[in-house]
Amino acid sequence: MSIYSTIGLPRVINAAGRMTALGVSTLSDEVARAVVEGGQSYVVIDELMDKAGEIIAAYTKAESSLVTSSASAGICMSVAGVISKGKKSIIERLPDSSGLANEILLMKGHVVQFGAPITSLIRLGGGQPVEVGMANDVSETDMIEAISDKTAALLYVKSHHCIQKGMLSLEKMIEIAHAHNLPLIVDAAAEEDMCKYVAMRRDLSRIISAKYNRFMEHITNKAFSVSFPFLHR
Repeated sequence: MSIYSTIGLPRVINAAGRMTALGVSTLSDEVARAVVEGGQSYVVIDELMDKAGEIIAAYTKAESSLVTSSASAGICMSVAGVISKGKKSIIERLPDSSGLANEILLMKGHVVQFGAPITSLIRLGGGQPVEVGMANDVSETDMIEAISDKTAALLYVKSHHCIQKGMLSLEKMIEIAHAHNLPLIVDAAAEEDMCKYVAMRRDLSRIISAKYNRFMEHITNKAFSVSFPFLHR
């Protein structure tokens, strides 16, 4: 009997994989012990966040990382980062980004809903989502012509939820972002090999990941988000 059965919830046999709606993933015994031990101790949270970021960055070979409560939160933080560029006065007024370059361009076929619309997450970070192209067809010209002096970043969603045909590839999005000196935010929440994306750090600005971080299993819960805020554009 699971702990959920004791409060009257039905037993779940997961045959669907790591799904947000099913609690994302389960903990190994090693992680569960670490969670219990951590939960029974006090810590300066700011110091814990910094140290966790250092450890995860070392494992992924990223320049830096930030642990958030979910991949959704990682998207919000990434959007806020590319708009504010770390300026305190802007950070403290978000999500009000009026007068700033705040448009986040994403392909219409990547405008998905996974518990909340991705456009809502962009807005929570202060961004204004701009849907580019059609739901089943986006060309390089569509994306380039959507870029303006109001563009803060491009966003690419690597997910089975997205339309798979007729969309620009990640490599093409990298090329466009690089050519226009813009950061590219990649939502790779369900991807397993994060090092693959980290290796692209000269061209990517932020990678959001969750669920599949097995190689970090012994230092944190797998159901988390890591934002790798690369400074290169």
